[in-house]
Amino acid sequence: MFDKTLVQDGFGQHYLLQSRAPLRISFKLKARTFCSPNDARRFIESLQRVPPGYWQGLLHDSGHTDSLYMSDTVAINALCDRMAYFQQPAVFAVNPPSHAADAPPKRIIKTNDNIIRFIPAVEQLLHTTEAKHFNGIEEARAYLQKLNLNEEQLKGMVSELDIGFAISAQPAELNQVLASSLASGKTAVIEEMIMSATPPTLVEEMIDAGNKKADLGPHVAEPTEEKLKDVDIELDDEFEQALGSKHNSLLNGLAFEYTTDMGDKGDGKIENGKISIKQVKINNSFKLKITDLPGYLDA
Repeated sequence: MFDKTLVQDGFGQHYLLQSRAPLRISFKLKARTFCSPNDARRFIESLQRVPPGYWQGLLHDSGHTDSLYMSDTVAINALCDRMAYFQQPAVFAVNPPSHAADAPPKRIIKTNDNIIRFIPAVEQLLHTTEAKHFNGIEEARAYLQKLNLNEEQLKGMVSELDIGFAISAQPAELNQVLASSLASGKTAVIEEMIMSATPPTLVEEMIDAGNKKADLGPHVAEPTEEKLKDVDIELDDEFEQALGSKHNSLLNGLAFEYTTDMGDKGDGKIENGKISIKQVKINNSFKLKITDLPGYLDA
């Protein structure tokens, strides 16, 4: 329930607490260990504001079916014991990339069909899309060759990924160190299909207000004409403005309801950072409401 929720300590370090970290990822990562319940408690007390029900939700995901009725104090006590004796939930330090307005996304490549993200291995925990797997450095090198990255792209990428390289390194050397990082699993690649997007401000307003009338753009049909359309909203670039990060997966699974300007109604869930509505009666606009937006995002 809260496995993809980033929490932060007083020094600005972000963490993910994983009740059920996928084995294909977690065995490659180094989780923080705690030598005693008091050690775990000091860590928990260092964290800043967390979403309501966070501690109870972590316990519930670990198998404590009655934890949702516990107080914060009781839930934290139980978590401290589990973190010390069973290393569960597992705690991973994460450094989300900066998304300042003047900072280009050096770890993201966009093609006609896909958004390709190069991320540190631990950031796989923030995504629902499974990362690509490379069977050795030659396969990783062939993948990079297909992308045909230029020297500037390569230097920016390995720099942001904190992969060591010589200042004088040529493109062939940069390709080599990046391919090596991919093959070893220190760096991961996630590919996501690009779907038609609405202007960023619309999704930002929907998240802030929970309700927004979305314009689908120029339209040639008569106002009274009934025409079935597919509506696809890509929640990728919008999340930089709405949530301050690229982690659109934080809203995955949330339910939404819609009403078109022709009275067609329905509902669905956000999946893989996308809102998709198939074959609805619509002229040029609809109302969309995210019905179970968590309180800590709706504030």
